[in-house]
Amino acid sequence: MNAKRSVAVLLALAGGALVALGVAWWWALELDAERLAALAEAHARIAELEHADEREQAREAGKLKTAAAGGALVSVALELALDPELAPFEHSQRLAEAFREARLDLLAGSSEQACELWRERGEIERFAPLVDQWIGACIEARRVDKAERLREVLLAVDTDPARTSLRRAMAKGALDEARAVEFDAKRAASTARLFGRVLRGLGAPQDALPALRTARLARSNDVELLLELAACLRAAGSTSSERCEVLAVAVTLRPGSARLHSAWAEALLERGEHERALAVCGRALEIAPAEPFACEVATRALFDVGRTDEALNTLRRAVSSAPNDPALRTRFGRWLARARQDREASANLELALELAPDRTDTLLALSELLATSRDSSVRDEARAGRLAARATELGLR
Repeated sequence: MNAKRSVAVLLALAGGALVALGVAWWWALELDAERLAALAEAHARIAELEHADEREQAREAGKLKTAAAGGALVSVALELALDPELAPFEHSQRLAEAFREARLDLLAGSSEQACELWRERGEIERFAPLVDQWIGACIEARRVDKAERLREVLLAVDTDPARTSLRRAMAKGALDEARAVEFDAKRAASTARLFGRVLRGLGAPQDALPALRTARLARSNDVELLLELAACLRAAGSTSSERCEVLAVAVTLRPGSARLHSAWAEALLERGEHERALAVCGRALEIAPAEPFACEVATRALFDVGRTDEALNTLRRAVSSAPNDPALRTRFGRWLARARQDREASANLELALELAPDRTDTLLALSELLATSRDSSVRDEARAGRLAARATELGLR
C-alpha cells in the first residue's frame, strides 16, 4: 500500500513538473513572439526612416541641381549678351537650349502650362530679364511667333506693374510711355535694368542713366545691372571713363569670364588706352586662349599701334580653333583685306560664304574686296555687283 502511494506521489510530482515545464515553454514562446514582433516593428520603422531620409536627400539633391541649372542659365545668358558678333537666330536658339537645360522650357506645351511650370519653379524676378533678352533675340531673328509666346508667358507670370508697363511700351514702341513709368530705383534693381534695356531699345539710352546709377548705389555687386549701365553709356555715345570703371568692377565680380574682360578691353581701346586694352585682352586669352571677342579686340589694338603681323596672327589663332565659324572667318577676311593681303582675305571670305550663303555681312565684305582689290587675280567687279545686290535683297526680306 505504501509502495502504491509512493508511486502515485511520484507520478503526481512528475505530472506537475511536466505541466510547469509546458507553462514555462508556452510563456517563453509568448515572450519570443512579442520580442519578434517588436523587433520586426523596429526594423520596419528603421527602414521607413531610411527611406524618408533617402527621399529627403533626393529632394535636397533635386533642389541643388535645380539651383545649379538656374545659375548656369544666368551665366549662359550673360555670356551671350556679351558676344557682339552673335547672330540673332543663334542667340535665340542658344537661349532656348539654355532654358531647356535649366528645366524651364517656356516654349513646350501650352502657354498656361509654361506659366504653371515657371510659377512652380519660382525665381520669377531672377529669370524675367533673361526672358526679355530671349524675346529681343527672337524679334531680331524675325521669329515673331516665338517672341509673342514668350511675351504672353512673361506678362502672365511677372505681374509687377512697372515692369509690365515697360514691356507693353516696348512692344508698342512707345518711348514717352516708357519714360513715364515710375519706380523706386533703389529698391528695384531688376526694374531699373529693364528700364535701361527698354529705353536703349527705343533710342533713348541717356534717359535711363540716372535710374541705373541710383540702382547701382544700392546694388553695387549686381553684374547684370552694371552691364546694362555700361551698355546704355555706350549707346549714349559717352566717352567718359565711367564705362571703363563700371566694366572693371564687373570683372572683379566675375573674374573667370573671358568675354567680360574683352568688353572691358574694348571700352579701354575706345578711349585710346591701347596698352591697358592689350593687357586686359591678355588676361582674357589666359582664361580662354582662342576667345574670338578677345582676339578681335587685341587685333584692333595691335593694328592701331602698327603691329600688323601680330594682329593677324592673334585672330588667326581664333579662326584655327573654330574653322567653321562663318562670322569669325568674315571678320578675319576683313582684317586681311585691310592689311592688303587680298588673296588670303578672298579665300577666307569665300569659305565663309560657303558655310553661310545668306550672311549679308559676308556678301558685303566679299563684294567690297572684289570691287576694290589691286590684285588682278582677286578683282572681279561684275561678281562684286551681284553679291551686293544679293545682300540688298536679303536685307529687304
